[in-house]
Amino acid sequence: TQNENARFSTAQGDVTDPDSIVATVEGADAVIIAVGGVGPGNRPEEAVAYLAAEAYKEAASRLGDATPYVIQVGSGTTLNNEDGVRVLDTLDIEPGTPQYALFQGHWLALEAYRQSTGFDWTVMSAAYGSIMERGEPTGCYRLGDQETLLDRNGSSLLSKEDYAIAVIDMAESHTVTGKRVAVGPAY
Repeated sequence: TQNENARFSTAQGDVTDPDSIVATVEGADAVIIAVGGVGPGNRPEEAVAYLAAEAYKEAASRLGDATPYVIQVGSGTTLNNEDGVRVLDTLDIEPGTPQYALFQGHWLALEAYRQSTGFDWTVMSAAYGSIMERGEPTGCYRLGDQETLLDRNGSSLLSKEDYAIAVIDMAESHTVTGKRVAVGPAY
């Protein structure tokens, strides 16, 4: 089904299928991909985030100049911690597990976009474990580069609503393209 709003709509399709993407995104100004999950083999190459990035790249090659700007929601495990180390590399997660495949799949998705050409993209990542299920929305957030963002109290917590506002603001403004953006609480 499709829900319409004056400024926003959702559409159902298969984000891992370039044909479905082409049919679904045609005429859109921006596309937001927010997916998770892994395949039966628990391999990063089977992660839905990675498959979606590769499928979008293929769809973009078919759409050419008509390719909508895409924002893919990424994992905070791909951000760097305060020591400059990728968060995923600091976690004790065994390869071959669904969690490892999911997180590493987000890294592969980011790398796939970094190697793409011909369309505008942004990957937006909040800190690992920072999205609050029942957080108080503030309407405020902060954008950064490759690092985990903390507020003045050292917290990375961000409400789901504030994260969604950041993603929608980026979709409307196209402020940053061709890179990953960290999202965190206001300072």
